[in-house]
Amino acid sequence: MVGYGAVDGSQVEPGQEAHSASTEECMLCHNGRRIPETNFTHYYLNVSSCLQCHNPVPAILAAAAGGFGLTPDQYDTGAKAAHRSFVLEAINVNDSLMAGANEACIACHTRIQANIWYNVSTEAKITVNNVYTQSNSYWAVTEITPSNYTTYKEVKG
Repeated sequence: MVGYGAVDGSQVEPGQEAHSASTEECMLCHNGRRIPETNFTHYYLNVSSCLQCHNPVPAILAAAAGGFGLTPDQYDTGAKAAHRSFVLEAINVNDSLMAGANEACIACHTRIQANIWYNVSTEAKITVNNVYTQSNSYWAVTEITPSNYTTYKEVKG
């Protein structure tokens, strides 16, 4: 299985072989499915031709990039992913430099230097109402409006 390593990922060498030099979307193989939905690399072959070179085809082509709500896993909702907006913006931006979410994937999973700017609110207006019931009262937050942003730069790599 040249280029894939063991099915469990124990022999995978990130950045080796044609993997990181490819212009394919990372999610083509890291989507949690056995066979890619499309075949960009070998567009002239049909899926049944995979066994000509990739024999045996691994149970899963590569570890799923879960946590962003992009795989078929029912628990992969993306609801708690801190970097979900980074991944989704990489997919959706029309002037993207790379295919799909690849900018986000490469920024975190390689040694490439990445300059990331964060806009962080240093103030917030919080609107609360004191709610009374027959047995108690409590403060109910009705609105949080952040303001006065400061930009921080993080350099990874």
